[in-house]
Amino acid sequence: MIYGTGIDIVQHSSVEKMLKKGTFQPFIRKWFSEYELHLIKMASSQIKQFSVLFSIKEAFIKASNGIAKLKDTRKITILKYHDSYEIVGFYKEFLNDKTYSIDISQNDLYTISSICIFYREGSSYD
Repeated sequence: MIYGTGIDIVQHSSVEKMLKKGTFQPFIRKWFSEYELHLIKMASSQIKQFSVLFSIKEAFIKASNGIAKLKDTRKITILKYHDSYEIVGFYKEFLNDKTYSIDISQNDLYTISSICIFYREGSSYD
């Protein structure tokens, strides 16, 4: 059974504008954990890595149906394993009886992330 779905689109030119205005560093320090900041810093394209992490967090907030809040984005920690991503940290307990799928599509202009949260088989909602 589906608990919730969320999608987010990041336009890369918006991120480039933040870089030019000098607001990028303060923004990412507000939104990302030290681990995520390291991923962005080490990426071959910081704009694309930022866009992936940001859009996953936004999509997760939407898919959580009000459980995750915009003010808690640093509590949504995204781990990267090769080309896949996992949500850990504060919301791990919320996800105990659920599983999720993260899909990411990216081109030179946009990053689109979608998340579908499902109840696990055998959970009280199955």
